[in-house]
Amino acid sequence: MDRFNAAVGSLRQHSATDLVVAVSQTVAAHLLPGWVAALQGRQIGRGQRPSSVVFDTANSDEVIRKVHDGECALGFIESPHVPTGLGSRVVHWDSMVVAVGLQHPWAGRDSVDFAEVAATPLIVREQGSGTRAALDQVLSAAGYTAEPPASVLSTEAAVRSAAIAGIAPAVLSELAVADDTALGRLRALELAPVPLRRPITALWRGGPRDLHGLARELVEVAAS
Repeated sequence: MDRFNAAVGSLRQHSATDLVVAVSQTVAAHLLPGWVAALQGRQIGRGQRPSSVVFDTANSDEVIRKVHDGECALGFIESPHVPTGLGSRVVHWDSMVVAVGLQHPWAGRDSVDFAEVAATPLIVREQGSGTRAALDQVLSAAGYTAEPPASVLSTEAAVRSAAIAGIAPAVLSELAVADDTALGRLRALELAPVPLRRPITALWRGGPRDLHGLARELVEVAAS
């Protein structure tokens, strides 16, 4: 807990920032804090000052732009579409589920197939979101075209709240709905016949040899 608090505290220290990371929403909320805490733990173990890391949160398309334009030295995206012209490394695999409110007709099931998901208006993120891109890609690969969405929202939290309220189902990271499913506010269903997993990818300018120093160590921690 002390390491986690140190990681969160580092976000507030803009005047002494060592690294600015452009990061998509699911990674920012559920993965990057732990990676920063582990990185700082390594540094403390070596007798070094723990680095200050600032999260610049955006959707995956915007993260790509920020890294490409040199606004951030490092980025993490959730999109299956990895851009050319940037260095990249898959550091994690994220499972996605269909989240439904407790009163939804699917709530008593364990899974839902691609055809049903495609035929159902969903709560989705905006264009440019890695969460939306992952769903669109898997449906397209299976030969389906999604129905127009029931609602388009710009944050993971808003999508989750709308699903809890029963507006429509949503496809979200398993990490994003873990607390709500544990507390009995949502049901999380697997996609069938093949569970949906998406890569979490680190991005930087240049090639494999152009990732150095603190950014390189953070990527190594994320991939470990």
